[in-house]
Amino acid sequence: MIQLSYTVSGLHADDRAALVAAVGVNPALRVRVEADGELGLTACWPSWGPERLSHARQVIADVLTGCPPETPCLSRFTGFAGRADRLIARLRAPVTAETAFGARHVVLGDRVWGRLLGGYQLGLPDLVVSASLQTPVEAVYDVLTLLARYLMAEGERIVWDRPLPFGYWLLGFGDAELADAETWRLLRDGLGTGYLKAAFDDRMKTPAPKIVIEAETLSASGPTDWTPGSVRALQLHVAQRELCARWGVDGRSAPPNAYDAAGVCERLVSEARDAFFGYREPPQSPLDSGWRFGCMDPDHVHDATTLRVQPLIDAIGHAPGFITASALPAGWVVSREEGRYWMKAPGVEESVLDDIASDNAG
Repeated sequence: MIQLSYTVSGLHADDRAALVAAVGVNPALRVRVEADGELGLTACWPSWGPERLSHARQVIADVLTGCPPETPCLSRFTGFAGRADRLIARLRAPVTAETAFGARHVVLGDRVWGRLLGGYQLGLPDLVVSASLQTPVEAVYDVLTLLARYLMAEGERIVWDRPLPFGYWLLGFGDAELADAETWRLLRDGLGTGYLKAAFDDRMKTPAPKIVIEAETLSASGPTDWTPGSVRALQLHVAQRELCARWGVDGRSAPPNAYDAAGVCERLVSEARDAFFGYREPPQSPLDSGWRFGCMDPDHVHDATTLRVQPLIDAIGHAPGFITASALPAGWVVSREEGRYWMKAPGVEESVLDDIASDNAG
C-alpha cells in the first residue's frame, strides 16, 4: 500500500478552490478543509513498490503546482515542512530512502531517542531507536538511514521477527507496548509529531510505531536475549568508525556481520592461539566477511586446503579487540600479538601498532 498525507496552509479562497479542482475526481485523492482553513490532502493506492511510490509523489507534486510557490506545506508522514516549491522539488526527486523518509531526534533523561518518519507511506510503522547520551547523534542517524533503506527494500514483504544486521551487531523490532504511555507522550512532544493524529483517513493503515531492539549479547550459537534500544550496536559502530577514521578509511562502507563467513587456519581451529593475523579479501558473496585468518608459523601455507570456514564470531571470539578492527576494508592486514594489534594498509610494507584496538574494545 502507498499512502501519503499533507497539510497545505495559508491559501486564499481562490487558491483553495483551484487545489480542490486539481484533485478532481481522482479516486486515490481526497482533500478536506481543516482548522483555520488549512487543507488536508491525502492519497492512497492499494499496490506497493518504489515505482508506485514515485508515481504517487509525482501526482501530489502536480496537484501542488497550482499553489503559490511560498505556500506553507507539511508532509505529515515524513515530517518535511517548507514552501510548496521546495516540497514539489523533493517529491519529483528520484525516490531513495534518503529522499522519501525523514528522521528526528530528542534527548529525554539519559537517552537519545530517534524516530524514522515515513514508514506510514508504505503502510508500515514508523521506527523508534534509543541510544546512550555518549553516542554521537550522527551515529543515531546512521542506524535510522539503515532502517529507511531496509523498509524501502522490503516493503510489505518485511518479516518483523527476522534480525537485521547493523554492521557486526544484530537489531530487531519490538511492539510499541515496550514503552509506556508517558514515554510516548514525551516523545510526541519532544519530536513534534502531534500532527500525525490528523494524517490518516478511513482508507489507510495506521500501525503503531515499532521500537528497535538489539541482541543483548552475541555468541556463536546465536543472539541471546533482546533488549529495547541500540546501545551496544551503536557503541561498536562508533568504535569501528573511529578506528577506521584514524587510518583514513570509511568504516561505514562494508563492516562485516558476526555471522558472516570467514576462512580460518586449521591450526587456529584446533587450538586457541594468542598470536595470529587476519587479512581481508573482497567478499565473494553477501554472507562472506572477506576475512581470512592465519597462524604465525612461517612455514605453514594458508590456502584452500588449510583454511576452514567459520562464522566470523567463531573466528575472533577469543580476541574481542579484533571486532573493532574488522570494519577495515579489503586489502588491510591486522596482526594480533600479546593482545595488541598491528595494522598494515594496502600496498604498505610496515605494520603500525594501534594501541586503542586492544582486547578491551570489543
